[in-house]
Amino acid sequence: MTGVEMSSTARRPLPDGVVDLAAGDVRLPFPHPDGVSRTIGPADQAYADTAGDPDLRSRIAAYATGTAPVTAGQVLVTPGARTAVFLTLLQATGRDVLLPVPHWGSYPALVQCAGAHPVDYGPYPEVTALEAARTSRTAIVVINSPRNPDGAVVDADTVTAVLGWAHQHGIIVLFDQVYRGLATPTTPSPLELTDTLAPHCVVVDGLTKSHAAAGIRLGWAITGDLMPALTAVASHLIGGVSTRTQQAALAALTAPAGTRTAALADLADQVRQTAARLDAIPGVRCPAPDAGFFLFPDLRGWLATIAPGPRSDVTAWLRHEHGVAVVDGAAFGTPGHIRLSAAVDAPTLATGLQRLTAALTTTSAET
Repeated sequence: MTGVEMSSTARRPLPDGVVDLAAGDVRLPFPHPDGVSRTIGPADQAYADTAGDPDLRSRIAAYATGTAPVTAGQVLVTPGARTAVFLTLLQATGRDVLLPVPHWGSYPALVQCAGAHPVDYGPYPEVTALEAARTSRTAIVVINSPRNPDGAVVDADTVTAVLGWAHQHGIIVLFDQVYRGLATPTTPSPLELTDTLAPHCVVVDGLTKSHAAAGIRLGWAITGDLMPALTAVASHLIGGVSTRTQQAALAALTAPAGTRTAALADLADQVRQTAARLDAIPGVRCPAPDAGFFLFPDLRGWLATIAPGPRSDVTAWLRHEHGVAVVDGAAFGTPGHIRLSAAVDAPTLATGLQRLTAALTTTSAET
């Protein structure tokens, strides 16, 4: 395994006055149910069940069920969705994992930590592209839909085709849909497309995005034949998710969805308006994403018009000279882009966009 560096999208302190549009958490006033606020007691003294509290697993199963019924026995509760991703990637140790481009910045690092090898398959999981990338070493194909960083959604026909292709070749499908709960309308999921969940498929989700609960660190994997293998590794790596966390998650999943649904609709409007404003900047292309709350503007046209200098390192220049933090597209395998979040309060977004627009429309000499 090669050295793994700190995630480019990890939260870290910013200088005073810098507007943070780089965050991956939802910083909006979503309604939250009352949390668990008691002191530690006897119920906290024993390890929790490795796979998760039975009541929470049943609630997640009900929350996730589509055309394919999900049972509590198919649900593994994890401390955050990325842990569910990692437990799945460990099934590929010594082999290859096919990744989309662009991709979430932590996928390659997690693949390496799992002792596997990341292989890019292209921007969209067409079976022809996957087949071109497949070798005898291929163990897992990752589909992230809606996708971080650009909000792209994989259509139902493609998901169905990939599931069939993967079954034919004995390949695990890791379907990461952690942004699905933010989508309006709902985006295709393997749980919606067949009468039973494909045994070689692992569907990963959680509360981080859909319920604006990144700090709770609660995710899950839904799978069939792979459940014993994932649970066995979890028994060593995790031992069981915090009982307090699971109680808070159960409260979140049983709360009425009405006000949260309205907040999601407002967020979708905010995303579209932000995309339109960025797309109007000369040299910048920023189509509205299919789903999610990230914008992924293509700055290559703008970069082609500037002389070499400080502005060539766009993210550092924006942060230090213009007081706005975004993420370099190189972190997602796509240089020449930046990623920013629209899931912040309106005043913060307005200030950040004002600074970003001013910086990218300037015709002054290099600063």
